Amino acid sequence: MEPTLYDGDLVMIDRKVQSWRTNRLFAFVNADGDAQVKRVRVLDTAIVLQSDNRDVDPVVVSGRDADQLTIIGQVVWAGHDFER
Repeated sequence: MEPTLYDGDLVMIDRKVQSWRTNRLFAFVNADGDAQVKRVRVLDTAIVLQSDNRDVDPVVVSGRDADQLTIIGQVVWAGHDFER
């Protein structure tokens, strides 16, 4: 998620938000059980999970694969150490 988030950053998550919203950062658990934070784009038949790092390709998820994503919530704040 660089340059928005860096490894070790802290995030605050609004757990009340349980539906995808376009152009927002979401924390979620993927089908492998890994927690991730990605920017979301909602399409008619799919969800696009995109890192703000342009070197990382977006992932398009649809159908049953989308059903296997568990939303933790929307990221509403992030903080990091200034000594980077």
